[in-house]
Amino acid sequence: MISLYTLIVIISSFSLLITIVGVYDNYFMPEFKQKSFRILFAMLIAQNWFEWLGVKLNGGAAEFVWLHVLVKFCELSITPFVSIAASDIVHWVKGKKWMYIPAVLNLVLQICSVFTGIVFRIDGANVYSRGPLYVLYVVTLVVGAVFMILHCQKFSSKYQHRNSLFLLMIMVMVLLAIALPIVEPSLRMDWTCMTFAAILFYIYYNQLEQQIDPLTALLNRKSYDYAIKHIRKETAIIFFDVDRFKYINDTYGHDFGDRCLIVMAAEMKRIFGKKGYCYRFGGDEACVIIKKNVRDIDALISKYIESINMIREVDKKVPSVSFGYAYFNREKETAFETVKRADEMMYSYKNKHREV
Repeated sequence: MISLYTLIVIISSFSLLITIVGVYDNYFMPEFKQKSFRILFAMLIAQNWFEWLGVKLNGGAAEFVWLHVLVKFCELSITPFVSIAASDIVHWVKGKKWMYIPAVLNLVLQICSVFTGIVFRIDGANVYSRGPLYVLYVVTLVVGAVFMILHCQKFSSKYQHRNSLFLLMIMVMVLLAIALPIVEPSLRMDWTCMTFAAILFYIYYNQLEQQIDPLTALLNRKSYDYAIKHIRKETAIIFFDVDRFKYINDTYGHDFGDRCLIVMAAEMKRIFGKKGYCYRFGGDEACVIIKKNVRDIDALISKYIESINMIREVDKKVPSVSFGYAYFNREKETAFETVKRADEMMYSYKNKHREV
């Protein structure tokens, strides 16, 4: 009869296999991201079965001591590389070899442990136990987890901390997966927790991709439409429009036009990101919806325009930006009426400051 633990491992592995198939069919995701997800899921499948096999071999026939040693070596050696694979998904770190230092040091420790038992040992009765330097293995796990959490934080900030609570709860599950075998070695749910944390992160990543404009990394038109429909409290709505953008594309090419949009979007997130959300809802049109300190927007807009002008001083081809804004008060008008007022102000500004 199949044990509950074996059934959990089978379900976890099959869930990962299904997700891998989904990754192959996900044409919205960049190829290097697909590869990183597949590597991560493959590692987790291997770790689930290495742990399962270690449990089955523990205390078994003495002639399988060598196999037990090999299984534990593989399981403990691969573990830190799981954090690296996850970090590659959220923050591409190609070329930053320092990321691999804790994992490589752990690998050296595990190789030494095969012969000396300093991290783990399998005795003559084929029983597994922790060695005196097992704590160093734990340190490499913690360091890897810290790297991963920091990269997730940077990843979240790039996407304006959208769905940040979802990401935080996933990170809690990851920390739980790390803590379980340390606190209670008899519990065999660490790789199960890690498995479902990884699958949930894949869902989280795809949710972000559906909300983000791929060129500028601003929130997209669907996100903007949803936000406007669900405004409930005092809010400032700011519209931005790139001046003479068609002329820029026709004269300098669409690649240059795209680079202009990327730079302007980056400055928009830098200046307005802590106060609200930034959206691209048209070709050269963007919107900022501010819900914190809404009466400070004049200073923020001035800072943004000044930043764009500094960029234009370096490259005269970079276009100027027009803006308009309005405050929403639900007792006086609808959000769509506020949007109309902000839009009218923007075009009024554009006509008054039109460049020759």
